[in-house]
Amino acid sequence: MLAARTSSLRRTAAPTPRRRSARAVRVSAAAPATLGEVVDPRTGYPRAAKKYETVIILKADTLDDEVQEEMDKLESFINSEGAIECSVMNRGRQRMAYPIKEQWEGIYVMVNFVSMPRVPKALQDMLSAPVVGGDEKNIVRYMTIKYDLPKVNEA
Repeated sequence: MLAARTSSLRRTAAPTPRRRSARAVRVSAAAPATLGEVVDPRTGYPRAAKKYETVIILKADTLDDEVQEEMDKLESFINSEGAIECSVMNRGRQRMAYPIKEQWEGIYVMVNFVSMPRVPKALQDMLSAPVVGGDEKNIVRYMTIKYDLPKVNEA
């Protein structure tokens, strides 16, 4: 009886394959060329843009003029790479949880910026590059963190 049921449930003919129809794609002249140019109405920034925070630890014996020079260099580099917003803050001298290169203290610099994903990669390449010309590098450590952009409240 079971064999009779299964045989009656089988199809007699093989199913015909479905034809895929070719769809025409319309592209308007005003359409953005890349995803980065599409503005997200919830955030007000391009959809591909993200918020990043980079913390840089400089040597504790770095002079104030050199710290300001490093901060200006960072801000100009990030803006030249195409950041939408950028702010650089000197957080001052702080004690670290563990020694780095036999130093217990460092000068913390915090950089907040909104940009496309290529900017943090370029910043990492710039910070990790060895110094040419024999000058000693002031940067001890750095770290970049990605955040979600806050949503704009519509009233």
